[in-house]
Amino acid sequence: MDGEPRPLGGWECASIAPGAIADAAALAHRSLDWLAAPVPGTAAAAVRDAGTWTLGDSRGFDDEDWWFRCRFAGPERGAGETWDLAFDGLATLADVWLNGRHLLRSENMFRSHLIPVGPLLEDDNELFIRFEALTPHLAPRRPRPAWKAAMVTSQSLRWIRTSFIGRTATWTPRVAPVGPWRPVELRRTPALPVADRTIRIDHDGTDGLIEATLVVAAGSATVRAATLTVDGHRAPMEVQLTVDGPTLTGTLRVPGAGAWWPATHGEQHRYRAAVTVTTSAGEHTIELGAVGFRSASFGPDHAPELVINGARIFCRGVTWMPLDLVGLRSDPAEQRRLLGALRAGGTNLVRIVGTTVDEPEAFLDLCDELGILVWHDLMFANLDYPAADPAFAAEVEAEVTGQLRRLQGHPCVVAVCGGSEIAQQAAMLARPLDQVSAAPLGKVLADLVAQHLPGVRFWPDSPTGGDPPFSVDTGIAHYFGVGGYRRAVSDARTSNVRFASECLAFSSVPDDDAVRSLRAAGVVVADPRWKAAVPRDAGQAWDHEDVRDHYVREQFGVDPASLRAVDPERYLDLGRAAVADLVGRTVAEWRRPGSTCAGAIVLQARDLVAGAGYGLFDVQGRPKSAWRALARVSSPTALLFIDEGLNGLDLYALNDRPEPVDGTLVVRAFAGSNCTAVAEVACLVPPRSSQRFRIEALLGEFLDVTYAYRFGVRQIDAVSARWFDGPSLVSRATFAPEGSTGVREVLGLSGTSRRVDDETYELDITTDRLARCILIGAPGADLSDDAFDLEPGGHALVRATSGQPVRFEVRAVNGLDRVRLEARDD
Repeated sequence: MDGEPRPLGGWECASIAPGAIADAAALAHRSLDWLAAPVPGTAAAAVRDAGTWTLGDSRGFDDEDWWFRCRFAGPERGAGETWDLAFDGLATLADVWLNGRHLLRSENMFRSHLIPVGPLLEDDNELFIRFEALTPHLAPRRPRPAWKAAMVTSQSLRWIRTSFIGRTATWTPRVAPVGPWRPVELRRTPALPVADRTIRIDHDGTDGLIEATLVVAAGSATVRAATLTVDGHRAPMEVQLTVDGPTLTGTLRVPGAGAWWPATHGEQHRYRAAVTVTTSAGEHTIELGAVGFRSASFGPDHAPELVINGARIFCRGVTWMPLDLVGLRSDPAEQRRLLGALRAGGTNLVRIVGTTVDEPEAFLDLCDELGILVWHDLMFANLDYPAADPAFAAEVEAEVTGQLRRLQGHPCVVAVCGGSEIAQQAAMLARPLDQVSAAPLGKVLADLVAQHLPGVRFWPDSPTGGDPPFSVDTGIAHYFGVGGYRRAVSDARTSNVRFASECLAFSSVPDDDAVRSLRAAGVVVADPRWKAAVPRDAGQAWDHEDVRDHYVREQFGVDPASLRAVDPERYLDLGRAAVADLVGRTVAEWRRPGSTCAGAIVLQARDLVAGAGYGLFDVQGRPKSAWRALARVSSPTALLFIDEGLNGLDLYALNDRPEPVDGTLVVRAFAGSNCTAVAEVACLVPPRSSQRFRIEALLGEFLDVTYAYRFGVRQIDAVSARWFDGPSLVSRATFAPEGSTGVREVLGLSGTSRRVDDETYELDITTDRLARCILIGAPGADLSDDAFDLEPGGHALVRATSGQPVRFEVRAVNGLDRVRLEARDD
């Protein structure tokens, strides 16, 4: 094995009534129906894989005892070698037996356990894990909470450390995670185990700095010296004998080390770090992984603003969920593909929310590599947790300490949050505000973060900072003014949002391929199975499809219910267009220079189930119209149109990159198909800065391009801007005054397509008149762009990737045209 972990395979699982089998020995007297089980995985994943259950079927996985078992051969044992069994996550009330001996009782799915088993191992070994039914443990009467959370199925969940996934009233399907959801492995005991560690990284503008403190378990050996090394640079460490064991402390400066940046702003320099320890028994190397040097600060509580390496970072992020809701597993290739797509679209942050599960260190390694910042909630949300209970507090300390150690040394980690909507829930249920702000759990978590993750910003809760805590003009906020509260886009500015740590939740319609797949399964718009995938808040008589319909009515002047009945395809197209417009304009408003807002984290990255969920990507990872709009306004180099009303139309050229963009800006105004005014100016934007242009000043005449003065009929239907760096297009944007979508007409939409290579096709689209929200059907293909506006006479080049010939269908929501093309060889 050469020190590598040895995952245990060949797992099986079976269910039985709660308490029917007391221990592993009693299994010999019972006949159970054993199923092959994926580990890491869950009971639900096992029955799904066996074909006896699908997501949406009724089954209470918390209502049954689940037994998991496997057999494994003992390792070859050299002289002095010892072995540990590692359980990285057991959901949730678990007992473990090895060869008939009880090893472990765990009551926290977020804790990992490392059990020495050397003397217990045989040539052939049998491992059993019993997961007790959770439901009976929710029934006993306990002290009442100070408030109740409508989100969860049982208020008693506040006493049990498990995920909300599968245990909420409406947010996720009823698929409670039960089982060994993280790896179970046999690991060789290190010769010099690390009992505790703290790593802090920084960058002073010239050099990288690392501080490391390690507590080691040296056994009978004597630690004589230790050296901290990074990329060939070395510094001696101080060795002290403390009550916890030999403690090694050192600081190392790495001259000229490149800084680590989020991908939107620069490169991701990383360096191998290690500690070499000399003991009386020999020399040992303790790997600390690849570290990146960066400075980070988040500004004051009332007006948070992330600064990395001295540069202000506008955070455009998404909330993250496990890619497999049933098994709580994320296929590494699929995880890389989605994070890579987010990075390519200008996303620079993901938030892991306290209603979900924490991600393993491999996820953090990938974010380090890709340059995606991580805001990591601790796994608490909504409930009145019994922080004053000694047993609960001890469990929380052990859990959170383990989580924080995994986050150390990762440059991607810039914020840790105590959880989601705890204070908000209390305040909304009329608790006195002074009691809300003095929640004991927040103090416990703050102390742990200060101890184990120094230098990383801690937020006690999300939202937090306002009075009440869900006010959006102070601190971090969950902003759903544009969205669930049906406010106009102008509310995004007038609300004076400081940092939207959660926002813009819409029932977002997936693309044509996804809708066809649902239709093939008999799921059509407004079918109960369609509605089951539409997000809704518990206890409300409306869902987020009603919200989307509200905006469709406002933007297009149609009755969505009537349209859905007679023309469901157009109903879905208008829904796609409305959501794309709202997401794009809101984030552009927040990102513009001069905005009070320092970040927007959109709910959420990917759908949990097939349908019109919150996801920017559907359950298969295909992008939706909302993602296309977000990516355009999030690009490191972007053009943003901002309607300033009576002050006219502003255009911002933004450059987050470390190199200047010295190019040309071309602006045109259109009335119908005619270009009525044009301007071409130099556009030099230095690194990590922006330029502002007032459109009518550029064009040299007053045209009322925002139609704010309303002197007679509207004269301008569209304004376009294209930013070139030499012949290359850096960015483009199109503005149309509100209300200009109008009725459908013939636009003169046309295009050509060609095959570039075996898997790449190009589509060149043009139009005679303004085309709003061009949607491209391309079955089985991945598109480089979609759901965009195109000015009269403009061209848009879209690439499609597919293993088979691509057939395109192009349409716009304000057009009667429908263009069908088949790619040909050039």
